[in-house]
Amino acid sequence: MSDIVPRSANLRILLCSCFLLLSGSSAPAVQHWRILALRVEFPRERPDNPTTTGDGTFDLRQFQDPEVQETYRGHYYDTPPHNRQYFCWHLEAMANYYQKVSDGKLQINFDLFPHASDSSYQMPRELLSYGNGRTHQEISQKLCELLRDAITTADSVEGDRLDFSSYQSFLVFHAGRGRETGLINDIPSAYLSPEDLETYLGGAIPVDGGTYQIFDGWIMPEAASENGQVGLNGLMAEVFGHQLGLPGLSNYRDNLPAVGGWSLMDTGAMNHLPGGLCGFVPCHPMVWSKILLGWTEPVVVTSDTTV
Repeated sequence: MSDIVPRSANLRILLCSCFLLLSGSSAPAVQHWRILALRVEFPRERPDNPTTTGDGTFDLRQFQDPEVQETYRGHYYDTPPHNRQYFCWHLEAMANYYQKVSDGKLQINFDLFPHASDSSYQMPRELLSYGNGRTHQEISQKLCELLRDAITTADSVEGDRLDFSSYQSFLVFHAGRGRETGLINDIPSAYLSPEDLETYLGGAIPVDGGTYQIFDGWIMPEAASENGQVGLNGLMAEVFGHQLGLPGLSNYRDNLPAVGGWSLMDTGAMNHLPGGLCGFVPCHPMVWSKILLGWTEPVVVTSDTTV
């Protein structure tokens, strides 16, 4: 799972053994990724649960709503309505980010379902039941169940309209905030690896009538804050970095920074801006990460090399 600030000792499962990439073949000149993003919400909480953010449904209030104006108080970022266009903008921002930091070597396209502006897939369980894990195993189990339930629900609703085999990455946007910036029973943001699905679901998720299987995926919240001060951009960029094979570069033993704010895979995803804002403009992956992904060539320095 994600190690996004603020950290929790439990948020560790997305660390992957991607150092193996160092011994692999060189990356192609241009890497193409096609992302399938699904919007899901939960049964409305009645009464509202004080340990989760929101009521289980997406915030579709209009920007002109007096409550929205009062809540955001001049920080007019990631404001509602959190409809299809809102998530498309975030996906487009991430695609532009990776096109830039890879020097054009990573191209991202995406599709977002459902297609209707305010629609989402309805999960079979309340938000609390996916977010109230406490141990590493409980958290991992519930996240894998959310990924499975979202994918199988979309598969059932869309039928032949959705061809999962056309995509390489599977993203679930859920209603509410992530635990990394939310409340104790909110759902942590995470990349779930093939090993996670094998451990907690017994294997990949079958779709398209059993003709295709999904081996991994990632989970993102509706928003990173309720007042526009924390952006979703950095969170998305970091977790997709794990999908690409980048390891987390934080001090996981003590839940502290290690490489620091100049690395996307440490605290650089949540770099601060004037006015108390953070998470809107993530830094580049550090050069080591770019070399790992084949985006730049290292310079080998010898005693007589002029740099």
